[in-house]
Amino acid sequence: MRALASYRDRTCWTRIMRAGMERDFSWAASARRYGALYETLVAHPEISPRMRAHP
Repeated sequence: MRALASYRDRTCWTRIMRAGMERDFSWAASARRYGALYETLVAHPEISPRMRAHP
């Protein structure tokens, strides 16, 4: 119901649309975030059990 109310409120809907259009949803942005996550996990293997060496 909130989504429908937001859609009906043109000022609110325009603000939501513009906020979405300002974000970078490109593959390049996704790759940068993935790379940063990977580097963090490699530098700190204690964060993820999967990154630990198995005997």
